[in-house]
Parts: sequence; C-alpha cells; structure tokens
Amino acid sequence: MGTAWRDATTEMVRCPSCMEMLEGCDCEELSSQLEKHMIESHGEEGFMQGARERIRGR
Repeated sequence: MGTAWRDATTEMVRCPSCMEMLEGCDCEELSSQLEKHMIESHGEEGFMQGARERIRGR
C-alpha cells in the first residue's frame, strides 16, 4: 500500500448514542465501524434509552 493511505480522504461519523467519532475511508467502512462500535459499546443498551437519559439529564 505504500504511503497512499496518508493521502486518502477519510470520512467521520459521530455515534448517535455516545457521540464518539468514528473514522473510515468510505461509506462502507464507516457503516462497518459504526455497526462494530454499536455492538461492542452499546450492545445491551437501546438507542432510545440512551437518548431519553441524555434528554432527562439536561
């Protein structure tokens, strides 16, 4: 691969649950990264449960 990865444009997406930034080279990689993150970090937590807790905490 050489040094081509240094010049590659990366995209970023924020986890809707914890706001952690995830990075990938394209939409497919971003989707995979977000899916992996959601399973590993939020597997037992429902998205709406986390959203309600954040809203109530404000």
